[in-house]
Amino acid sequence: MFSETHFSNEENLRKALELVLHSLLNPQEQMPVKVEAAMALQILLNDQPRLEKLIEPQIKDIILSIWGKICIKISQIFCTFFFPALVKLIRETENDDLTNVVQRLIGVYTLQVTPIAVQIAQELRFTFFFIGVYTLQVTPIAVQIAQELAQIFTQLLENDDGAEDRAITAVGVLNTLEVIMDAVEEFPQITNNLEEVVIYVINTIINKEAMEFFDEAFILVASLIVKQISDRCWPLLDMAAIRFDVRHMMPSLHSFLTVDPEKFICQPSRLEMIFDMCRMILSEDIDDDTQCHAAKLLEVLILQFKNRIDPVIRPICEIVLARLVKEIKSSELRTMCLQVLIAALHYNPQLFIQILQTFQSPDASMPLLDLFVKQWLCDTDCFLGLHDRKMCLIGLTTLIAMPDRPKVLFEMSQNLLPSCLTLYQGLQKAYE
Repeated sequence: MFSETHFSNEENLRKALELVLHSLLNPQEQMPVKVEAAMALQILLNDQPRLEKLIEPQIKDIILSIWGKICIKISQIFCTFFFPALVKLIRETENDDLTNVVQRLIGVYTLQVTPIAVQIAQELRFTFFFIGVYTLQVTPIAVQIAQELAQIFTQLLENDDGAEDRAITAVGVLNTLEVIMDAVEEFPQITNNLEEVVIYVINTIINKEAMEFFDEAFILVASLIVKQISDRCWPLLDMAAIRFDVRHMMPSLHSFLTVDPEKFICQPSRLEMIFDMCRMILSEDIDDDTQCHAAKLLEVLILQFKNRIDPVIRPICEIVLARLVKEIKSSELRTMCLQVLIAALHYNPQLFIQILQTFQSPDASMPLLDLFVKQWLCDTDCFLGLHDRKMCLIGLTTLIAMPDRPKVLFEMSQNLLPSCLTLYQGLQKAYE
């Protein structure tokens, strides 16, 4: 083949490369010629290793060029001509061979590609139609980028020299993986192929106890399970209970509860794990923000599994009541504790009233049912957002509809209508 020819004069080899690029970029050239030129670029790289050095200064433009319309904003900055050409071929010819050009370039120029991978991935957010049509072509490219990033991250982690720039680079690699996952989350075929690579990275962080990357690790977990949870993702939940705290885990824990609730509830140990984690956080002297996350998780648990988690309703209420009667500095935590109790009221009104009437707390200044209702009605203006206001209204209507209304409700009857109006007005503004 021509590509295997021995070039004694490097200028001739350079000229051959220029002719290939000219054939690819020439707007007057016929489509079959452009396709052949694109594939010739890959063949030249395979058979003429010297070209790698010749192309290296342009690799950023070349990689972005192949993605063309995927990165239209970047193309306007970096490469006016070469950029749209290859991607136009991919788009118009649906030629699978053209993606091999991208894969070859990524393999040879990993270090050069890594800094721009995040740019590519960010632009993918705006090209869902393109990815949907060309899933088969995009998948191997996304997987190869992810594999190279995983390898770079592992090398950075193993080189424990404490260098700050190394840690910054490692975080950048993880952020790039996250952006890629976010960009393709609507396309299961791609995410399924990326899953193994991302889980490998997460396990590497966990097993090496690389605490500085915990935030990024659980952002990646959340991106893996935002649409579906595969069997190989569930062990990440068990690992989370041992190694992390709820601040890192909140988005992913929420997904574990809501994306596939049947799979979650079929293992009693998972329910136990979530409950124990939240109980520990709400019982200890931990910052209000973390306790808010724990309380929110308990609310999600109650609402997601109505009439299916009776054994933990009483313990949940008792934990939250014990925290509510102690000093709370932030209105957000107090409101969140009230919201958990409102969810429990909605879950089973009779059981909830019984729990409040029988639970004893040395820190309470009045019967707990009275304390709960009075605090609730005084704080209705602290319930913000659609969900919180809706829950507050659902709780009030549930309480009013009970055949045996608590006496404290009659004592506070003058607050009921103003509280409801405040909530409805807040909802109206939120919908506008």
